[in-house]
Amino acid sequence: MLKLIGSLSCIWLLLAISTTAQDQPPVLDTAGRPVRSGVRYHILPAATDIAGGLTLVARNGSCPSLVGQEPIAPVVSQGLPVVFTPYVAGETIVRESSSFIIEIFSRLNLRQVY
Repeated sequence: MLKLIGSLSCIWLLLAISTTAQDQPPVLDTAGRPVRSGVRYHILPAATDIAGGLTLVARNGSCPSLVGQEPIAPVVSQGLPVVFTPYVAGETIVRESSSFIIEIFSRLNLRQVY
């Protein structure tokens, strides 16, 4: 029994190691296209009657450094554009279950990288 568990664990480990980022499906935008590195996107909630897009908010009168949502308004705000960059060098498509960088561009010429 222990040999069987050891063998299955070894096989599982080899399968996990052989899976690369390329095997992961791409994250898709609302048009069904893969999210690409360097392209500006707007993040909106699925239900747009709740709130608007992403924005930077200030806390206690300080410089805006927190990410929040635009409040609900008669016209839904698109919010600030964001750019996704995969953490893997040379990768141009954002993939599921992978690490990536999100850059938020504001009207105040502030750029926050998270």
